[in-house]
Amino acid sequence: MARTLTEDIYDRLREDILTLRMKPGQKMSEAKLARHYSVSRAPIRNVIQKLQEEGLVLVKPQAGTIIMPISLKKARDILDVRLQLEGYAAAKAVERITDEDIANLDRRFAELDEPGLDPEERARRMFAVDFFLHQTIWRLCGNDEIIRILDTYRDLVQRIRRVTLELANRMVPSMEEMREIFTALRARDAERARAAIHQHIANISRSIARIATADGEGA
Repeated sequence: MARTLTEDIYDRLREDILTLRMKPGQKMSEAKLARHYSVSRAPIRNVIQKLQEEGLVLVKPQAGTIIMPISLKKARDILDVRLQLEGYAAAKAVERITDEDIANLDRRFAELDEPGLDPEERARRMFAVDFFLHQTIWRLCGNDEIIRILDTYRDLVQRIRRVTLELANRMVPSMEEMREIFTALRARDAERARAAIHQHIANISRSIARIATADGEGA
């Protein structure tokens, strides 16, 4: 079935928000978007309404639409939840992971090692691999309630990931943490997988604390 222009605009704006090409707190102009996409303002309003329902934008009367700011407290709260649930999920995933799952992850990680990648493309691939790794763990944990809870936070988790990875000296350690998680899964070592996830999320929490301190919110 052919996609509508409205669906295409929605996908593009949503991707721009999740990848931080549109920054938290940035104003979104209906008129400018309508001109950019050569459409009337009606489909833009429909897209904005859908993004608002998903919690990605905030519509303020007489102030316009802004990209939803990332609450640092909420980010820390979500990381606390992830710390408890994802360690368990990783250990359970070890029991269910198949050779095909490992091969799929191996192919994804191999994309990071291709020579000649520019920094922007390497970062894009890293985000994609990180997302695929966590989604694989969630899928394999076998607990529908854990999957439901973690999926609720998926969009915000993506935005938090982008924010922290843009910090100086965070990209390389994060990549090493991802490889350690994968190594534990491939070795089918439940305790190593649990510990690797815990370390990864703890390091993200420390990055969030750095952002909070820089913004004057305190650690």
